[in-house]
Amino acid sequence: MERQLPWKQIISLGSLNVALGISWIAYHEYQPHLLESFGLTDMARLLIWMKAIVLVLIPPLAGLIADRMFRKGGNFFLVFAIGIAVTAMIFMVVATLITIPQSPWILTVLPIMIAFWLISMNIFISPANSLIERFASQDRLPLIMGILILATDLSYALEPLIVGLVNFLGPTLTFITGGVLVGGSGYWFLKSSSAQVEEKSSMSMEERNPKEGSGNPYLFIMGMGIALGLGKGLLMEYIPMQGMYGSISGSVFSFLMLGLSAIGALILGLRVHSNQQRVFTIGLALMIVGGALLVNTTQMAVQITGAVLIAFGFSASGITGLPLAFQRLKENQLILGTGLLLGCSEIISGILEILG
Repeated sequence: MERQLPWKQIISLGSLNVALGISWIAYHEYQPHLLESFGLTDMARLLIWMKAIVLVLIPPLAGLIADRMFRKGGNFFLVFAIGIAVTAMIFMVVATLITIPQSPWILTVLPIMIAFWLISMNIFISPANSLIERFASQDRLPLIMGILILATDLSYALEPLIVGLVNFLGPTLTFITGGVLVGGSGYWFLKSSSAQVEEKSSMSMEERNPKEGSGNPYLFIMGMGIALGLGKGLLMEYIPMQGMYGSISGSVFSFLMLGLSAIGALILGLRVHSNQQRVFTIGLALMIVGGALLVNTTQMAVQITGAVLIAFGFSASGITGLPLAFQRLKENQLILGTGLLLGCSEIISGILEILG
């Protein structure tokens, strides 16, 4: 009899991803206002570069450290717990700083807190998502990914509503709420997943039989990450930059496409069990064709067709990318491999944001 999916762990990880998405929305909404109110607008460009570098480098670095700790028999969740705790703490510190009248020491501390916040928000990503491998068999991982992508993409697709809520709460309450969301969802995920980690960790590492492929598995995973980043960059960065699509703004059109991608991921996750490599390749092909249509024409109908192809391609590659990475990794490589996939998926978005 097929084992049921561990819904508590899936929902808690989904809630953590949603909390992370809401936190990024709050960051993008309030960072310009904070810099302006404290007279630090000259740092805006530096923070764009810092964010791009952090998103690419920190997930694999955190994964490397966590894998080494795992090999030495250390606490698997230590890196994750540190990331969650520091992120929640920085939310609270910033919430306090912005209520204090300006002074030289605040002007020094605030940029440092923003830098630490960017780093801490990415420390726990690879350890958390690497645990997906422990939730179910390989053929059911696309469904789990579909559920997680649905939750994550919908949080970004609902950005206009979240921004309205953020503006209603104001900066102090927003940062306090962000700390509570990240800290609470992280603690819930930690408590709900620790038993499965212990169960899996008690198994011999030799019980995993990673798929033999040509060359270094990390290079394969980095290539998949860049491929995933193509869809993410086009949907989340390129489309909003392009002004109007008919009577719809680029930002709203981007949210619509992210919603379509979220629904597509869940539908495909319910149907895809085998041939995951083929599904990923088809998804990549759709993103490339869609990107060509989107970028190389000014005809609205063709651009919309291209965007829809990108959305469904991103769905197909998104639900299979991490499961395919797991197939090629040993037990003590899982977190680094996950971090490489996530980090490389941010390269194109970072370049587009810098150029924008």
